[in-house]
Amino acid sequence: EIALLREWEIYSVKLTEIDTSTAPDVKWPEQPK
Repeated sequence: EIALLREWEIYSVKLTEIDTSTAPDVKWPEQPK
């Protein structure tokens, strides 16, 4: 459970790094499962 939480934290950081100027062709990070 802690490992999954860590994956979601990393995912959250990756979301903040998305370059939205490329919309609508934004490359989204893969969500943790």
